[in-house]
Amino acid sequence: MTAASVALDLDPSFDFAARGVCAGDRVRSDGSTLVLERASGPLQVDLRGAAVYDGCAPQSVRLVDASLLELLAETARCHRAAVGEGTSLAASAAEAFDRWLERLSLGTRECDVAVAEQAARSLVGLGPGLTPSGDDALCGFMLGRRLSGCAGIADAAVARVAADATGLTTDVSAVQLALASQGRFGEALLEVAEALACGFTPQLSTALARCLSQGATSGADGLLGLVAGISP
Repeated sequence: MTAASVALDLDPSFDFAARGVCAGDRVRSDGSTLVLERASGPLQVDLRGAAVYDGCAPQSVRLVDASLLELLAETARCHRAAVGEGTSLAASAAEAFDRWLERLSLGTRECDVAVAEQAARSLVGLGPGLTPSGDDALCGFMLGRRLSGCAGIADAAVARVAADATGLTTDVSAVQLALASQGRFGEALLEVAEALACGFTPQLSTALARCLSQGATSGADGLLGLVAGISP
């Protein structure tokens, strides 16, 4: 789940297609009812009593071992390379991704607002997909900075860039960036962050596997951003 998701706990026999629901159908909600706009007429889902996921990141600060962070980063890089292997576009995007993420980390550590803001803007919308790689990394980075307790004036500039991403990336990604700028994050990445913050190594292994399963490279890109944000 993302901080803007609705997850439905359905019977295994439930078939969306049999009810005329297709990919691309529009969905709206008034808070108590979810409405799927089908060609055959709206399908309503009662949301009263639903469990709410707010995606709020932990506030506690914990030093994370540098070797563990490097292990997480290497695992994410290997996953990303395996998924994107064989395409020059993927290689080109990965190179730009690494360059701007490094600049983002440098700018925030040195409180260089101009560098941090330029790097954040360059990451927004970078790469293909429903949530481009640069956006996933930017969300992860903001979570990492929140966890490290090192946020400063440059981080405020990064948050402003994320909050104003509408029209610069996909609609879904713009919503996630805006929520991340408010301290709200996707469930899988947040589980990794919480495991790191609490020092629970067994839980970290499970959370890491779940995070890497998100999208093609979304989980891996978010992890690389998270590590960059935490690293001193």
